[in-house]
Amino acid sequence: MTCSCLTTRRWWAWGWSVWLCLAPLLQAATPLEYRVRFRGIDDRALAREIKAASNLEALRNRPPTSRRQLERRIDNDKQRLQDLLRTHGYYQATLTAHINHDRDPIRVRLHVDTGPQYTLRTIEIEPATPFDGPWPSPADIGLEPGQPAHARPVTRGTDRLRRFWAHHGYPFAHVPPPTVRVEHAARAMDLHWVTDPGPLAAFGPTTFHGIETVAEDFLRNKLPWETGDRYDGDAVRRAQRRLMDADLFSVARIQPAEALESDDQLPLRIELQERRQRSVTLGGGYRSDEGARVRLGWEHRNAFSRGERVTTQATVSEIGYVGLGRFRKPDWRRLDQNLTLSLRAARDEPDAFRSRNLTTLLQVHRPLRPGWVGSLGIGYRYTDVEQIGESEYFGLIYSPASLEWDRSDDVLDPRSGWRFSLGTAPYRDVLDTEVFFLKSRATLTTYLPITPQRALTLASRLSAASVIGAAREAIPADERYYAGGGGSIRGYAYQSVGPLEGNRPVGGKSMVLVSNELRWQWTRTLGMVAFIDGGMAYADSEWGNVDDFLWGAGGGFRYFTPVGPLRFDVAFPLDRRSGLDDAYQFYISLGQAF
Repeated sequence: MTCSCLTTRRWWAWGWSVWLCLAPLLQAATPLEYRVRFRGIDDRALAREIKAASNLEALRNRPPTSRRQLERRIDNDKQRLQDLLRTHGYYQATLTAHINHDRDPIRVRLHVDTGPQYTLRTIEIEPATPFDGPWPSPADIGLEPGQPAHARPVTRGTDRLRRFWAHHGYPFAHVPPPTVRVEHAARAMDLHWVTDPGPLAAFGPTTFHGIETVAEDFLRNKLPWETGDRYDGDAVRRAQRRLMDADLFSVARIQPAEALESDDQLPLRIELQERRQRSVTLGGGYRSDEGARVRLGWEHRNAFSRGERVTTQATVSEIGYVGLGRFRKPDWRRLDQNLTLSLRAARDEPDAFRSRNLTTLLQVHRPLRPGWVGSLGIGYRYTDVEQIGESEYFGLIYSPASLEWDRSDDVLDPRSGWRFSLGTAPYRDVLDTEVFFLKSRATLTTYLPITPQRALTLASRLSAASVIGAAREAIPADERYYAGGGGSIRGYAYQSVGPLEGNRPVGGKSMVLVSNELRWQWTRTLGMVAFIDGGMAYADSEWGNVDDFLWGAGGGFRYFTPVGPLRFDVAFPLDRRSGLDDAYQFYISLGQAF
């Protein structure tokens, strides 16, 4: 009996000891919610980078369960951010943490003292062996003494050295990272590259692989070299861009051989994968002033094996019908110059006029310099137009010329950059040789990112147009300028802003449009906008006073798809005209308003 009791007491004491050890671990841990703030950094770009690199910030939604865990997280962050600051040339930076446990949630403040920023003192590029060819200077690799000792430009300097040698005919240059010496007393960094350019090479035979329907001679014409020319890495990259810009391939990869041939030539292999070359498109939209519209299109991007593009399109809406056919011949008579022939037949029935017209146009498009595209053409337009009970026939020969400069970052949803276009065309009526006029229009559009991630963007557009020559009554009604509608001044009915006879728009000889739009994308797929549009079409060629503008304002939502934003806008006329303007208009379409 005594033995049994002793055994029981021993088991009870052992179990109690185990419970005392495990109880703290078995209790439910209480998360320590906290907020973190960074202080002491005047450079906004650096402050954003520090915040993005901070684990304290990244893991804030997964709070620690003890003060010790929070302190370890802070210590790890201090080391992590000191490493980041060194890459910006701050080698004497210190970080001090302050924790306020009395607040709920806990306040964590990291004060950053960057200290002095080190600068580059000497930049040396030395040949590994004697060399008498071209030699790079620090400026050739984007570096110069006195600039901040950032790690990123130094890393890019190594890559630019390789590109320098490849551009000058040395594709196998050996360029290891530089030797870096930091002198804290002078707050300076010295860089020393030892590079071996390797053998001078020429372009060897170039072979294409993966071609199925595209003619090889068409592709070979895009190569900016001939066999035997000195090798140039920039030319290789330029050729790859040209092949992708042809819009015929999903993959275009140029692979130089791993060694030179006996005659110092470097063979190249071009791997291609053709994409589908026929496509069908279906689109549509709705505007309360114009009604619904549906667009159906078909396209062949390689009709005759040399990148010829054939496009047909039909549009049906409540204000008309349009049929369009277009043929484009790339690289016509010279590289990057395109020839297009288009035929358009339409029946337009807006409130301003009724028009049946047929237009044919031959144009040449050519890039003039990076970002600039110019075009020149000649066309003929026959139109039977009726306005306010009067019908007229016109046979217009015209010659449009245009200049476009696009520095925006996206076609359907630009967030930064700008676009400029200028177009003009003289018209002569062959059915009445006394009718001659010149139409011109200029448009400037800018996109200003307000937040670093470009989630908030201010988009602005200014457009001005004018017709000189014939009197307004002699100009076809469907060639005059009209304002109002989803493409110009939202909130007013299509073509309703400008000269009127009664309540019927009759068009003018000049026009000015202004639009501002604040765009905010708050998730990957959702966004919203607020906008204000203004403008006027004037009866004469001279632009009138800004006081004559009609203004519309509103807002809308954006749903971002892989092919661009789907927009839903509601606009209200701020200068509503009694008996003419509705209380609001709304618009549904694909792509931003401008």
